[in-house]
Amino acid sequence: MEIKILVPENRQEDLERFINVCKEYGFELVNQGGGRMPSFSGYYATLKGDSWGNSPYKAKADKWDKLDEKIATFYPDGYTDDTEDNEYDDGLIGIGEAAASAFGYL
Repeated sequence: MEIKILVPENRQEDLERFINVCKEYGFELVNQGGGRMPSFSGYYATLKGDSWGNSPYKAKADKWDKLDEKIATFYPDGYTDDTEDNEYDDGLIGIGEAAASAFGYL
């Protein structure tokens, strides 16, 4: 598994913290740098490892994936800019309930 992350200039400390957590879970820092680029100023890192295993990030990612699958069931034909807004109004209540349940509010 390869992780590539890019953060703005003012988030360098967050990037360092993220790198350290990744190292705790067996990831190796492959590349790191930063500075001013044509359309962005910030810092980047590339890490490689086998998997997240039992890290808190894995659990959080799994929760989001599960929620994404639930929300997708409300859009069987997909949603485009041409879809009439009222076509999915009833589904918004279900989506709200699915999100609230996923995060322990219901």
